[in-house]
Amino acid sequence: MKFHKSFRSAFTGVFLAAGAVAISVPTVAVQPAHAASIYDSGFERKIKMTGGQRRKVKRIMRKSNARFNKIFRKYGIRKSATPKMNLLMKASGPLQSAARDERNALAKVLTPTQLQEYDKITKQTEDKIVRAAK
Repeated sequence: MKFHKSFRSAFTGVFLAAGAVAISVPTVAVQPAHAASIYDSGFERKIKMTGGQRRKVKRIMRKSNARFNKIFRKYGIRKSATPKMNLLMKASGPLQSAARDERNALAKVLTPTQLQEYDKITKQTEDKIVRAAK
């Protein structure tokens, strides 16, 4: 159990970043009830936003999605495949940086309550990725 806790704390940043990738899936369009990949959190469907917020979030997510996709391609991470721990670890720096930038951009648009919900959804996605990673 102790190993699991230290493992989890050591790689939390990796999974937080990978969880943020989930948020980088196309934003405002209604998507099917099932996730397109393990990285899909669908936060934009779960958080109530004004029309103005949605437009701004859509712009942020389009840019963020492109950045995450570029990182994924560079490190050989496939969204449609089971998460691979070794690849996520190799990409952890760029993924963490992209996740921080995404959150900082969203913090300028979302209310504190909405941002708290975003963090909660990201954490749930992170947990899902941790459970699935090989």
